[in-house]
Amino acid sequence: ARRSHLAVTPLLDWLKKRGSLKIVLVFRLIASAVGMTLYAAIAYWGWPAMERSKMMERTTQSMILELWPFQLLLIIGFGLMALTCLFQLYQDIQAVRGKTVFEWAPAEEGLEV
Repeated sequence: ARRSHLAVTPLLDWLKKRGSLKIVLVFRLIASAVGMTLYAAIAYWGWPAMERSKMMERTTQSMILELWPFQLLLIIGFGLMALTCLFQLYQDIQAVRGKTVFEWAPAEEGLEV
């Protein structure tokens, strides 16, 4: 929610220091849209692969575990990441419009929106 996990932001920090806050917000908006699209696509196209694994009764090399439950959990995880990116996309759209969604977001992220 606070976008601090594995964030690589040297370009955004440099732009922020130059006073280009709108450009930073647009970059974040684009990153959220690309992330949401990527995660949703992986979840969408992963479903048939999981169904095929289930139908073929694919197992691990040791023949102990079936693969489809792991694949299902992976699809659910990517779907949840897509949902998170959707919320972040909404937050970014509102930030570009000059509005805040979460009161703690500007102070937490260090952005003066």
